[in-house]
Amino acid sequence: MADDEVTPAVRWARTAAEVALGAALGLGALALGALRPAGTPAPKSAMDGLSLLSLGAVFAAGLLLGVVGSLRPVVAGLSTMALAPIGIVRDVVADPTSHNLWPFELVGYGALAMLAAGGAFVARRLRALMAPPSADAAADEADGDPPSG
Repeated sequence: MADDEVTPAVRWARTAAEVALGAALGLGALALGALRPAGTPAPKSAMDGLSLLSLGAVFAAGLLLGVVGSLRPVVAGLSTMALAPIGIVRDVVADPTSHNLWPFELVGYGALAMLAAGGAFVARRLRALMAPPSADAAADEADGDPPSG
């Protein structure tokens, strides 16, 4: 079944699955920031625990979504940080004084989402460059005609 024959329900389900995958990958990338040597206090929030490892994991999550998914890169990037606001709400409910600067934390999560979107964009471009030529381009080459397009 070609993409143009896919029903809206199947397309919606595929999009929901890709967003859920992005959210899980983003949560895993943020959790990498909690890895600390023994005796080091755990970070209070995911933004406190950011490291090069977690930034690389966010970019890699975007790369993976760009390779296997069909979401636009910005949507793929936003999906990686979809669960972050839930953590902020949970922490504020538990202790209202814990996140006085939560708007700035949301901006930070937005920047991480754009890092993942950059990864998805790079993956999309690489996928387009590595794609086999279309049948029209192959026929033009066989005929000796210049490529159309």
